[in-house]
Amino acid sequence: MTKRIFALVFVLLFALSFAACDSSDYEKAKTLYSKQKYEEALELFKGISTYEDSAKYIEKCEGIIAASAYICENPLYFRGDDDGLYRLIFSPNKEVNMECIIISDNRVYRGDTEVGIYTMDEVGITLILGEKSTIAYACFSEDDYVFTEGYYTLEDIGNGLLGNWSYTDDKGSAYEIELTEETISYVIKNGDKTEGPFEGSYKTGFGVFDTEVENGEIFSYNIDGGKITLRVFGNDCKKVYKLLSK
Repeated sequence: MTKRIFALVFVLLFALSFAACDSSDYEKAKTLYSKQKYEEALELFKGISTYEDSAKYIEKCEGIIAASAYICENPLYFRGDDDGLYRLIFSPNKEVNMECIIISDNRVYRGDTEVGIYTMDEVGITLILGEKSTIAYACFSEDDYVFTEGYYTLEDIGNGLLGNWSYTDDKGSAYEIELTEETISYVIKNGDKTEGPFEGSYKTGFGVFDTEVENGEIFSYNIDGGKITLRVFGNDCKKVYKLLSK
């Protein structure tokens, strides 16, 4: 009987010691999480995955780590108050570079690069670039992130530019432009006269296009009112939506 009691006490003490270790690791992991040391926190939480709400923290850590890797591979673009197009380039060491480009009358003006830092949690990216600001994000899949309205990746911009656009200059020349995933094409109409069609491949760059189409330097883009807008000679085009034939 005494041996049985001794064995039960030993098992109880053993279990309590493990619980104490789990509790200690849990508190350490939560402290690391609050300090945004997500990789270290994740390793500890994985070791106590069934303790308290560790499973929830494992999911949070993995989500933030994945989102951080995503923005380091995909700079964000937005429009500034000065009509410039801005690009945020994130690095794994939590540094962020902000570049600016302004396109006017077919001329490209590049501003100074600002350097700051950023932090991340499960709902947003906090930027410290002179002033403090936050960009919210949501993840729908491994490669599908949505950011605060007005912030886009280059892939988002490329998708937003697809379709038909129109622009009329002050001389009455109407530009009809179409962008597909591979080509940019356009014609210029003025009264009975039509020039084109002109067509060539392209790649979307920082505010401009790397394209083989004739006079391709006339095209650029910006973000206007939270929407991606094609530009001709630095002027906004109108998106043209064609009705489907019945």
